[in-house]
Amino acid sequence: MQNAIWSAVAGSVYQMRRLDVIANNLANVNTVGFRGDRIDFQANLSQIRARQFQSARHGLHDINQMIHTHSTFQRGLIQPTGNPLDLALDGRGFFVIQAPDGERFTRAGDFHLDQNGQIVTDEGFVVQGEGGPITLRDDAGPPEITEEGAVFQNQEEVGRLRIVEVENPETLVKVTGRTFRSAPATHLADTTETLVIPRSLESSNVNLVREMVEMLQANRAFESYQRVITMVNTMNQQANTRIPQLG
Repeated sequence: MQNAIWSAVAGSVYQMRRLDVIANNLANVNTVGFRGDRIDFQANLSQIRARQFQSARHGLHDINQMIHTHSTFQRGLIQPTGNPLDLALDGRGFFVIQAPDGERFTRAGDFHLDQNGQIVTDEGFVVQGEGGPITLRDDAGPPEITEEGAVFQNQEEVGRLRIVEVENPETLVKVTGRTFRSAPATHLADTTETLVIPRSLESSNVNLVREMVEMLQANRAFESYQRVITMVNTMNQQANTRIPQLG
């Protein structure tokens, strides 16, 4: 009985977490450069069956600590915008940005200029060039950015975007839905293979239809686990009532 109810509780928590992940993906389906999240179902099954999982029956917090999400890195659709500071990437590379806590990496190229003329992200983080921040002049006209990431104003190169390729993106740590930081195991390399697509943006890589289907599946699975919990509780109550009568 206890094994059955514990498995049902663990399954319910997993499906609730899955629904949270799906809801966040759906909320960001139109967010530029957003990377969707997943909970691997087979990994979750192995966690439930693992000896340490079976022995750690202390509460919902323990189950939550054993369920992990990971980001997906398939490329989103590239859509032209006409804005000279909107940039997308064709390849496995990431833009490098400077946040207060250190370097981060993003595929979201909806950049603009701050009051100092530096190219920054929508969050205000400075976009890094190969030689540091890239500063544009107000009186020099709109910039032109090449496929190689060179930034020109009045036909003069003023900087070159720093773009890095992550050999093992699964090791990146998500800071926000659009930005990541490296982990000790992350392998970075400055790349010349990734091309910049100027005046364009990469959309979220969330597949709306897939998320809706998964939401329906998760809801049904959660309801099934809840029925198991109710059934086991009813059986326990009946057993507690009848066993004393047998005595």
